[in-house]
Amino acid sequence: MADEAKTQTGATGGTTPTPDQSHEAE
Repeated sequence: MADEAKTQTGATGGTTPTPDQSHEAE
């Protein structure tokens, strides 16, 4: 659960290099 929340935060904040890919992995 914590991981999912982190991914969402990154997608919004833009911390992740590829937020789109992160969502696809889900």
